Amino acid sequence: MASFSTANLSMVATMLLLGLLLVSLGKGAQSIGVCYGMLGNNLPDPQEVVNLYKSNNINRMRLYYPDDKAFSALKGSNIDVILDVPREALQDLASDKSAAAHWVEINIRRHWPDVKFRYITVGNEVIPTPSGDYSLAQYVHPAMENIHEAISSAGLQDSIKVSTAVLLRVLGKSDPPSEGSFANEANNYMGPIVVFLARTGAPLLANVYPYFAYLGDPGVNLEFALFTSAPDGRSQYQNLFDSMVDALYSALEKAGGPNVKIVVSESGWPSLGDKGASKENAQTYNSNLIKHVPQGTPKRPGEIETYIFAMFNENNKDGGETEKNFGLFYPSSRCTPFISVMDPNKIIHNLQRKMLHKAQTHPTEENRAPFSGRLLQSQHEFDPFSGRFSRRSTRSTPFLVVFSRRICPFLLYLCNRESKKEEIIRRANELGEDPIHLSGRFCDEFHDDMASLQCIPPTSEPRVSDHMSQIIDMITQTGKREETGEFLTNRFV
Repeated sequence: MASFSTANLSMVATMLLLGLLLVSLGKGAQSIGVCYGMLGNNLPDPQEVVNLYKSNNINRMRLYYPDDKAFSALKGSNIDVILDVPREALQDLASDKSAAAHWVEINIRRHWPDVKFRYITVGNEVIPTPSGDYSLAQYVHPAMENIHEAISSAGLQDSIKVSTAVLLRVLGKSDPPSEGSFANEANNYMGPIVVFLARTGAPLLANVYPYFAYLGDPGVNLEFALFTSAPDGRSQYQNLFDSMVDALYSALEKAGGPNVKIVVSESGWPSLGDKGASKENAQTYNSNLIKHVPQGTPKRPGEIETYIFAMFNENNKDGGETEKNFGLFYPSSRCTPFISVMDPNKIIHNLQRKMLHKAQTHPTEENRAPFSGRLLQSQHEFDPFSGRFSRRSTRSTPFLVVFSRRICPFLLYLCNRESKKEEIIRRANELGEDPIHLSGRFCDEFHDDMASLQCIPPTSEPRVSDHMSQIIDMITQTGKREETGEFLTNRFV
């Protein structure tokens, strides 16, 4: 029952913006993964990273090269893994089947099935590279064939699919999406790859970045790129992401792969760097992406398997600040996210547990009724960007704001219980119980809920009932100052 000044709320808003992870635990959870890049000198140990994935219910990961420590940490985690073949290995794997067999033996078979490999990506962004270089493109298809042969020899061809990852630069035309087609030079390499994907039942992996399209084209609207543009009945495309993915689908159809699926192997938005890079835009894009991918695109409705780039900011990446600031989490020894969406299944399980306990201890007809409630977001919703509480009545997955001890040691979670005040007073009158005592029981139940969700307990819980004399004095002084034309400028906290 704490009151917070505007200054305090601004501080909280600033802290909230430090973290960007909004991993949905609703319908879209099964289609979302996160890329684990390691190009940083301040990143956590792989075991901490895997624990972070698990604690945030992230069930899919992309690794950009084989790493024994990561493999060890992933054993038994049940996390699906995309594993990349490094660019420097492409030529050897393309020209030597024994080299491909050896690569599969040491990086796949040795760890399977303890590590759940899902796809092997033979070449990342080499048809062409971001700079337009095609020098490695010639090795991709033969390397894919050799890796697939080695996977098949191990009997894993139905469990692990072989593909490659492309940028949208692979397209020569993308607007309108229905006319999407591969660039002439890219088509020389993509033709045989599309046939391979169709034959083996593998998807094409695509790194889809509306941000870079927005950055490179002044005609691209920011809201269109962020999924926030207003619906336009004149066009079937309401966001740039769908437009880009469907242009690639059109290119696949023209190349002989009408049934080849697309997996979005990277997508994200930078929190720092060039035009449009900000924490606010990054959070908007990533959260809207998560909400959107279960729907699919106008051309291909249905879930789009998508991997957000990336888990951490990577300070050793080539390029400017933009390339280094796509992370959802800041590197830290504790790997504590600033914003985490709680699993609704855990909340429902806890409610069911409490209802069962109540039915057993107080066996009334009402208490024996099965739990059939639905989860509602608090009507008092905190907006981290404005630093204010807004009153809304929308239904959504509940969330809990969790703060890092390192940044904010004096506050771990904020709960606005104002909406419960009248309910507690009414119930206390019905029971003939002291409202303060009943409020204490309510707080105990709240703590029990938080503990069941594995949340750190609060370090401080200021209560109005502990400060009544100060409140009365403040009101009295305010009345006197208003009578004399003076106004109180400092708010009670």
